[in-house]
Amino acid sequence: MSIHAQVSIILVGTSHPGNLGASARAMANMGLVKLALANPRCNPLDETAITRASGADHILRDAQIFPDLATAITNDQLVYAFTARRRGMSHQILDVRTACVDAVTQISNGVRLAFVFGPENTGLSNRETDLCDHLVEIPSENLHASLNLAAAVQVASYELRMSTSGTNPVINSTRELASKFEHQQLLAQLEQIVKQECPPRHSGLRNRMLKRMALLLARAKPDKADLRMLRGMLKLVTKLSKN
Repeated sequence: MSIHAQVSIILVGTSHPGNLGASARAMANMGLVKLALANPRCNPLDETAITRASGADHILRDAQIFPDLATAITNDQLVYAFTARRRGMSHQILDVRTACVDAVTQISNGVRLAFVFGPENTGLSNRETDLCDHLVEIPSENLHASLNLAAAVQVASYELRMSTSGTNPVINSTRELASKFEHQQLLAQLEQIVKQECPPRHSGLRNRMLKRMALLLARAKPDKADLRMLRGMLKLVTKLSKN
């Protein structure tokens, strides 16, 4: 299986059709074809987008559209968020080259992954980066740290291509990581337990616990069997607490 089938480029809240077209062209230059749009604020088939795609308009026509990032990554197993802003939580921050080397290693194990890019003016929000596994920075000058959206997609796509050394990774593992949807199922189950046991006045503590659990899952990269075991344990805890 090639990187084409396992890597999605997800653009969140894109407001200018020209940036959509230029991003599609950047993807096509490097052999990527899977584009997803989360809450797009412009038409991906706008004339400007088609023109800027320069022959890569098939990527725009085939793009999947989702209401938000959480929905867009449902079937992905590993998500890299590209951002120029450092966050306060304990996300692992990678430079783009390291991230792409890591991504190719994950691809070789059959992992479905996504590279996520935020809106042109604001970038990804904290809530959106919390949904992701790694934060990725493209090294740049401090006074001009924010790249144009299509330029960032181009750099990421190029580094990913270079990390494959021109070859398609060979899948060498039968371990299938859990999807983001399965992560969300576990967190929803845990949230119900915490709500029952944690008084309303401690809602802030409860939210921090759930947020750190989401980060723990991202770092641990559990597979489907791990998630089934954890959900079974939570179900047992719930049953015992009612006795």
